Amino acid sequence: MKIVYVLFLCLLSSCAQNIKEPKAKTTEETALSQEEIINSVVKTLHLDRDEIKLGTIVSKVFPSNSDEIIIIIPEIVNEEEDIYELNSHIVIANTTTENIKHKYFESSKTNGWISDAVFIEDIAIEDSEYKLNDSVTAFGIMVKFRNNSQPNPYSTSIVSLYAKKNHTLQKLLDNFTTYESSGEVNVNFSDCYADIVKEKNELSISDVTTNGYYNITVLQTITQINYAKDENEECNPIEKRKSEQQYVLKFNNESYEAIKVIAEENTVNFDTLITNTKTRTLPITDSTNFDDFIDEDDYKVIDVKGFKLIDVYPNFYKEGYNFNAIASYKIEMSNNFHTAVITVRKGNNEMESVLINYNLNGDVIDYEVVAYDETAEGIARITSKIENHTIERTYTLWLEEKEVSIERFEIDEEGNIKPEK
Repeated sequence: MKIVYVLFLCLLSSCAQNIKEPKAKTTEETALSQEEIINSVVKTLHLDRDEIKLGTIVSKVFPSNSDEIIIIIPEIVNEEEDIYELNSHIVIANTTTENIKHKYFESSKTNGWISDAVFIEDIAIEDSEYKLNDSVTAFGIMVKFRNNSQPNPYSTSIVSLYAKKNHTLQKLLDNFTTYESSGEVNVNFSDCYADIVKEKNELSISDVTTNGYYNITVLQTITQINYAKDENEECNPIEKRKSEQQYVLKFNNESYEAIKVIAEENTVNFDTLITNTKTRTLPITDSTNFDDFIDEDDYKVIDVKGFKLIDVYPNFYKEGYNFNAIASYKIEMSNNFHTAVITVRKGNNEMESVLINYNLNGDVIDYEVVAYDETAEGIARITSKIENHTIERTYTLWLEEKEVSIERFEIDEEGNIKPEK
């Protein structure tokens, strides 16, 4: 009997050793799938799934906190065929509890998420974060647009930065252009011609602060790519760097804005500036257009501050406008005032020449556009005939039929420019 009892105890001991304690679940095992969290967030926000753009919901685990997930839900509004607008719902949720910790909504009327001829190609959350001070770290949302035009291809990418603030998000940078490409392509396969201009804006965090936030340094590079046949009749691209400049985005207590600072040492006094500007003799026909700026030498460095271009273009240095002064000449029209014509490129698709009259101290008296060209649609041009104290401006519009209109202006002895009566 004792032997049987001992055997029974041994069996119990052996079984006890083989029975394992339940294994505690890891963080990965307790965390919900991204699809489960997205479904929960959509339900919590009371969004209609039929109004969510299929395939455009984006999610990414927060780079610096694996317990949180960023979710972007684009909501369709005003949809007609291939044209639509998207409201943006941006949420940070807990990966285990599904609870929404931060949420942000912006209407299509202000977020720029409009898809038409230039359509939304992609919406993405950037991999990198932006540490803006010791307590604020932002993440970026990139939206890419492009058109379907083969002869006039266009694409652009914009980024907005968001940071946590209480139970919502603060938009710290609004639709900043990081990339833009446009140009003209001959779609005839037997020919080899393309003229494409690309602008790239790289962001990096500075160690200098403004209002408690690090400045963001922008390195802007503009390149031009031309396709042409070489000596072997092969079609090859030739890429030239047109310009490179650096400026900063500074925090203004609400968001970041572009501050393009012109160094004082690069600005000369107006008398020296106007004296050193090349002279053209009247009468002049100004028909400045993109064909005048093919080679790198065609682009000149223009003293924006010296020529008081901010008085003519108040948005010259503001984010998103991408103005660049590229050429100038002067006209000796009167001893009472100075006259200069400055060519300004407005983004990648527009340029214009503006005639500006200055008093003898270099202050702007009056100005008028005398030439204009654009490559986005290729349907509008302005040319002008400038004579002594008169401007005859011709506006040409190519629609179904060519339309031409002419305006005439008089320049008085004080330099004021007035429409001819």
